[in-house]
Amino acid sequence: MKIAVSQLRVEESSKHLDDVLESVAQAADEVDVICFPEYFLGKLPPEPMPSSSILAIQEVARLADVNVVCGIIRDLRHGDGSYLTSLVINRAGRIIASIDKTCLYPAEQLWYRAGQGQLLVELDEGIRVGVLAGFDVLRADLVRAVVEEGAQLLFVQFAADSVDFLETMRAVISTRALEHLIPVVAVGQLGTFFGQEYVGGSTVVRPTLTAGDVPGPIERILAMEDEEDMWAVDLDLDAFRDMRRRFSYYRPPRIPQQ
Repeated sequence: MKIAVSQLRVEESSKHLDDVLESVAQAADEVDVICFPEYFLGKLPPEPMPSSSILAIQEVARLADVNVVCGIIRDLRHGDGSYLTSLVINRAGRIIASIDKTCLYPAEQLWYRAGQGQLLVELDEGIRVGVLAGFDVLRADLVRAVVEEGAQLLFVQFAADSVDFLETMRAVISTRALEHLIPVVAVGQLGTFFGQEYVGGSTVVRPTLTAGDVPGPIERILAMEDEEDMWAVDLDLDAFRDMRRRFSYYRPPRIPQQ
């Protein structure tokens, strides 16, 4: 699977729809899926989905024949409150998933409801991926649940406001890849948002096995810094599926006979 990581610079006071549409159009004929950072459209008010911005992305995704993992939008659901949601749009331009993030910040909890829905989505036939927005990747129980449901790849959206926190998040991402033997595509927030400067740091990692069929080092195949750019990676998901067949931390140890 070919994946584009679009690390847009998002400023709080600006709208970024044109940048997003341009990125999706550039991905046409190049990749299978493009993933964006958390607040990829800027600071927009809560509104019912699909909004005019999402409708525009749906149309460009259809024309480009590309799956799109959107960043966070504020989804107003009448009679049910507002959610912080990452939408997934397929090649046909249809919304196939609404991934509601866990709300941990006290300010978020005042205004938004915590997600209780799917984290798993099937992009193309037989290709199931997990989408973890915000701090969801820090929830080991959520990650394990989506992997046990059949995720072959994890998409992560995170925001780091310092180099130290970026390295902390990269350590978590590598840990998830190691414990589940699954590749992780993580897109970092870049730019000034909520009064803080975010440092980007989009990262893609994949697990390895040694000759003895035990987990080896996690390979970091993409590590962006604070540049506004888009990079593509190619991941052989079948190879990682075979890796999990050969070794798994989930299997219970063999109990010797008494």
